[in-house]
Order: sequence, then C-alpha cells, then structure tokens
Amino acid sequence: KAAAPASSMSRRSWMRSSIRVLSKSDVAKLSREELMDSLFRTLDARKQGALDAAGMLRYAKLAGFPGDEADWAGEFEEMCEEYGWNKKAGISRSQFEAFVNSDDDNTDDELRE
Repeated sequence: KAAAPASSMSRRSWMRSSIRVLSKSDVAKLSREELMDSLFRTLDARKQGALDAAGMLRYAKLAGFPGDEADWAGEFEEMCEEYGWNKKAGISRSQFEAFVNSDDDNTDDELRE
C-alpha cells in the first residue's frame, strides 16, 4: 500500500518541520538520499533493516510527538493501518522515506537540523 497523502500528515498534530537527529557538521553536504540513509540507520537501533514501534517512536519524539510509550502504542497502530505497514515486519527504509517525504515541511535543511 502506498504512503498516505500529505493531507493525512496534517492530521498528525505532533509532527513538526524541524527534526534533530544528525550533527550539522556531519550532514552539511549530504544529499537527501544520504540524509535518509543516515536517519534510518540512526533510528534502527537494533540493526534489523526495519523500524519497529520503538524506532518509529524515536522519530516521532524528534518530530514533536508529545505522548509517552502508551500513547505511542495507539498512534503506531493507527499509522500501521493508515499506511499499510506490517508492524511485525517493521517499516522498511522505502516505507519510512515515503512517510517522511509525504510531509512537505521535511526539507533537506530541516532534516539536517
């Protein structure tokens, strides 16, 4: 299933445009593809090649999600349903990239912050 349209992202009140994951000095000249790879690898703490609920929670917290793990469980369940993600298999890099790119506010410069 394809990523939800950008309008779905606007319903996620916890999303914000500034995402702080990577050192500015390390990513100043990275392409968007390299930024996505670095971000995905950083979030994939278990090195599974897919993001589980915990990996996506790390991203959500960086993007402004205000809730705790219990709140996230419900949010993640809804997102898996909405985006057609298999929560047991995890979110692939391509699914994650489509998700991040579905929010027009996530420019390269904002990903670098």
